[in-house]
Amino acid sequence: MSEYVNRLNQVYANLKVAREFVCQRNLENAESHFYDFCVKLAGVAIADAIRSVDFGEFRSEIKKGITEIMAGYISQRANSKRPVKAIYFEYDMDNDWDGVFFPCWKYSPIDENDDEWACYWEENFEGPAVPDFPDMGIDDWLFESDESVGKFSYAIVRIYIEFARAYFDVPCPVPVCIGFHDQSEISRVFPDSSFS
Repeated sequence: MSEYVNRLNQVYANLKVAREFVCQRNLENAESHFYDFCVKLAGVAIADAIRSVDFGEFRSEIKKGITEIMAGYISQRANSKRPVKAIYFEYDMDNDWDGVFFPCWKYSPIDENDDEWACYWEENFEGPAVPDFPDMGIDDWLFESDESVGKFSYAIVRIYIEFARAYFDVPCPVPVCIGFHDQSEISRVFPDSSFS
């Protein structure tokens, strides 16, 4: 197995660890865990720079987007729109980290290992872009070093945590999930048992 594949697998393993923290609403420990991980692989200066990014506006826009989507769909149940089963938020690192909301009319729990549900949507809505990270090659997908794994993992976990903070502040009757474009497993911010 190539070094690239090993490092990419480490990134996805980190996201699974982060999910355990997030689904227990243990956000402070998640932040601390991955800050330490980044320090170990990339150094204190890089970890501090990632930690210093302000997500206040991002959280506000996430809350606004979720609220508006649910209000719109709940009020339009009598028309031809399918009921929303989940909301998927995706950001694209190759497109200025822009974000898009996808209200989906299908949903599958994580233990079914099938995230195709996120493709079942009728329309999408512009969401907030992820705040700018310091210019340190975070969006470099080559993973040529352990340092790149450390800084990339911490950056995407920070996005995940801040998204979860926004979600926890908004009453929402459906699952809300997040992922970057082409992420292999969409990240939940709740245990699936919450919606069983």
